[in-house]
Amino acid sequence: MRGRYILPSFVAGCLIGEFFPLPHHFVPYILLSAIAFVLVAYFLTLVCNRFFVEPHENAGNCKFDIAPYYVRSTETCLKTACFIAALFLLGLVNSQRLDAVDLQQFAESRVVTSLRQAIGSSIDTFLPDIHQPLKTIPIGEPIKVSQNSRASSASKPLERSTEHGNSNERAVLQALVLGDKSELTSEVKADFRDSGASHILALSGMHIGIIYSTLMVLLSFMNSHYILHRCKLPLALMFMLLYVLATGLSPSACRSVIMIGLTLWAGLSGRTCNRETPLLLSACILLLLDPHISRSLSFQLSFAAMGGIVFIFSTIDGILKPSFEFWLSPFKRRSWRQKLRAFLPLALYRLLQLCAVSVSCQIATMPLTLYYFGNVPRYFLITNLVASPLVTAIIYVFVMSSVLCGALNLIVPGKAVSAAVASSGGFILYELLHLLNSLMAYIGS
Repeated sequence: MRGRYILPSFVAGCLIGEFFPLPHHFVPYILLSAIAFVLVAYFLTLVCNRFFVEPHENAGNCKFDIAPYYVRSTETCLKTACFIAALFLLGLVNSQRLDAVDLQQFAESRVVTSLRQAIGSSIDTFLPDIHQPLKTIPIGEPIKVSQNSRASSASKPLERSTEHGNSNERAVLQALVLGDKSELTSEVKADFRDSGASHILALSGMHIGIIYSTLMVLLSFMNSHYILHRCKLPLALMFMLLYVLATGLSPSACRSVIMIGLTLWAGLSGRTCNRETPLLLSACILLLLDPHISRSLSFQLSFAAMGGIVFIFSTIDGILKPSFEFWLSPFKRRSWRQKLRAFLPLALYRLLQLCAVSVSCQIATMPLTLYYFGNVPRYFLITNLVASPLVTAIIYVFVMSSVLCGALNLIVPGKAVSAAVASSGGFILYELLHLLNSLMAYIGS
């Protein structure tokens, strides 16, 4: 019995029960009805095994299934219907809970707090928060400090060396990495909102996916040994759980981590995993932890966007893929000329895939966007084509630079080498963030 057929019933029951509350005196009867449906499904299995399964004459525990095809089909349909009804009723009962599982005690643990402080200190290392602007002084000129230095420097445009603390680049980096949007100005929020890139500032599945892929690159040295390779995926998943706890347990980030964990578990156990089951299971787990999370806008937009990728993008990609089937074959047996010849078709295919993902997400989230905000971004396709590579590069550079600086502090005595790496990483991060802000402001205008 496939989970993608019965899991939506539990999600539907939770949503219906949340937005259309039931009288509390109905809850025991609904729970008893769900148990009755499960017992009926078990009774059907017993009856079919009693009349249509015979033991083998020469083998001890081997049995023959003599049931006709229509009998087994009818049994499967009835059992599926019973489980669908039972899970739907259990979803209705779950929505009537008044309390949610408190995960803040885990978020306030020492390990999670240390990780949050480490990420914050990395941001301070690359983009220090300097509230008093510093004036750029040519080499060889003596430093003169006056009482009116702050007023005079504030009246002039800030230069590259003074923009770290008072510009919006640090605030955007803090929103991308920690999910903290408290330092974002109203102008930056308006630029990202008008350009259709508000989802970039919220810690979402895209950020979690980028960080997970970066972790896979950092832990690639564990592929050399079988045992280390088996330990690599649980280690990365454990870090992702700590990271989600450190960043505030947003529904979109939790959904992404649960989906990644289910996919990894299926791979480690040797099972095939489709795209629908992890999405549905993550919704069920989040609704079990907090039955009222379905009212969250982040929950609705996250699952709507992921549903668009799972269902709409799969259809579009199925149409595009046959045209590039020849170029998608492995390059191991090709010469460098053939690889060079295949570069442009593959680049075009990846570009079309990125456009298809953007269109799929926009189609799936359009009803919610119209309902909550009253408009739809006109340049969402251009925004996603520009912002997605930039955000990927920013998070990748931040994680790599942080790990490299930490390793150098432990290995190399002194702070000269790590300070040089931090300065280089901060310069690259600043330029990328400045480019992202400028492009969003231009598209939004």
